[in-house]
Amino acid sequence: MKSGDKYAVVCLAFLLGSAIGKVRSKKKIIRLNKQPSIEQYLNRLTEFFDCNYLEYAEDEFLTLVDFGMSPENAFGSLVNGGFGQ
Repeated sequence: MKSGDKYAVVCLAFLLGSAIGKVRSKKKIIRLNKQPSIEQYLNRLTEFFDCNYLEYAEDEFLTLVDFGMSPENAFGSLVNGGFGQ
């Protein structure tokens, strides 16, 4: 194999790897953008809790997120746990 052929193979492999990486990165960004933000989860709490427990539920939600729980799991534990209802 000539050195020019080796260079062409390396360039082709680099371009192929770049294209694959770009597609995977784009899919990951799209998936991350579909997840609601913390503010959206706080707004959703109003659907499940009345005004008497809403402030406490928001504080509990933010505490769970601060301790490292994902916003999705924190919201689920409050809503499915029947807190304040």
